Amino acid sequence: MGLQKETIVTKALEILNRDGLEGVTLRRVAAELQVKAASLYWHVQNKRELLDEMAEVMLRTRLSSYDPPDKSIPWQTWLVDIANRLRDALLAYRDGGLVVAGVNPNRAKTFARLGAFLLTTLHQTYGLELESAGILCTTVLLYTWASVIEEQTSPPMEEIVRKGPAIQQYLSEAMLQELSQLNRRPERTTTSFFNQGLQLIIAGAEKTWQERTQTL
Repeated sequence: MGLQKETIVTKALEILNRDGLEGVTLRRVAAELQVKAASLYWHVQNKRELLDEMAEVMLRTRLSSYDPPDKSIPWQTWLVDIANRLRDALLAYRDGGLVVAGVNPNRAKTFARLGAFLLTTLHQTYGLELESAGILCTTVLLYTWASVIEEQTSPPMEEIVRKGPAIQQYLSEAMLQELSQLNRRPERTTTSFFNQGLQLIIAGAEKTWQERTQTL
């Protein structure tokens, strides 16, 4: 049997989890598959195209299907759930956030379907104005990617708590003590931190729409 695109992508994801994004090259993938690098060009032309195919597999694993939400569930709750599913999909792979950053939605079709599903559901199911729904979708997606990238490329939370934040030299002693107490709370995890930020985005959207409605 000839070399298949699925085999190439599977091997690239294996290398990604083992060596990180910098370790993923067409030459490395070809070497581990024991084929010539030129053999890969029938399926992926360059590294960016390979990353798009990897992103498609990563997203499809957890976001392959979308069920219409029950209208009794608030759109805020539904949106938080979708954002966390996307976050989980990216965190499932080493440097997953960096792989998806800059993805081409024409190749990573699950990414395109996700955006369409978010926009359609907020607008048609929940009745949010189309432009505002689009801005909210974009903001939540960008926030999720950025949070994952930061989480995957930064020191562990335990190390940050132990050594203190990088900004500590610019803060007052009182603020440092207060910040230290916050970071040492048992519920202070990367997941809770992510969701707190998500809630702020949603709260800001709600306030904006309420103010706009009152002026109409």
